Amino acid sequence: MLISETHFTNKNYIKIPNYTIYDTMHPSGRAQGGTAVIIKTAIKHHLTGINEDEFIQATNVTLNDQQGSFIVSAVYCPPKHSIKTELFQKFFKSLGRRFIAAGDFNAKHPWWGSRSLTPTPRGRQLYATLLAENLTPISTGEPTYWPSDLKKSPDLLDFAIVKSIDPKCLTAKSCLDLSSDHSPVIITFTRQITMAQKIQHLYNGKTNWIKYKLYLDKNLNCNIPLKNPTELENAIEGFNILIHKAVNEATPTVALLKKSQNISKNIQAKIQEKRQYGKHGKSRELNQAKQNSTK
Repeated sequence: MLISETHFTNKNYIKIPNYTIYDTMHPSGRAQGGTAVIIKTAIKHHLTGINEDEFIQATNVTLNDQQGSFIVSAVYCPPKHSIKTELFQKFFKSLGRRFIAAGDFNAKHPWWGSRSLTPTPRGRQLYATLLAENLTPISTGEPTYWPSDLKKSPDLLDFAIVKSIDPKCLTAKSCLDLSSDHSPVIITFTRQITMAQKIQHLYNGKTNWIKYKLYLDKNLNCNIPLKNPTELENAIEGFNILIHKAVNEATPTVALLKKSQNISKNIQAKIQEKRQYGKHGKSRELNQAKQNSTK
């Protein structure tokens, strides 16, 4: 999950079981801007770096697929700054030869699906960067920003920019389940991601350590020769085997129960209703509000 505008400071902290969270704060240290990446711990990854500039904040994490390593970057560009092509180029070059950079760029241009036929100044600069660096935008082509200001219209501000990744492997769709003024974008990447190796534990919370000790006392033979390297290696190997056998004897198998999501039918119906309401409902609300204001 790539998050824009986290508003994190040094006083904020978030933890989710089985996930690792990396974040980048605004350079001022105040509760504004910022980005974060939330990733499953089971995925092989590492933090590559962060960008803490006034004009762009980004959190960069390296993953691996069949073609090698690539970076996923959560991006936020505050609207008040002027970002020239050279600054965009410097940022994208810092992400390396392969990347997916996604977030709120606050840039409008018809090339990635903005409703405004006239690009904004930042949109023109970003468009020139994409052409110069051979980068590809990935978007839904639908609005992602739903302003409460009646003078503003919904538009597309949230999208991804990729390099050296086949666009056919990426599909984007809108998600209207949440209530933020920016609707999430779900991007599906069809390549196989490298997973981290699972740590195999010999014991668990049910291990009977008294039984373990009795098994070792009964089967451990200390009356063995240790006169040469071969005998020493054999003794070490035998001791390791004995420890594994003792742990297996003292540790019962614990079945892992899958947690089911018990969601009531009433809530499921409300979720389905909200999805159907979706973007058309937001547009109707804005139109109705405009009509009321003119009256």
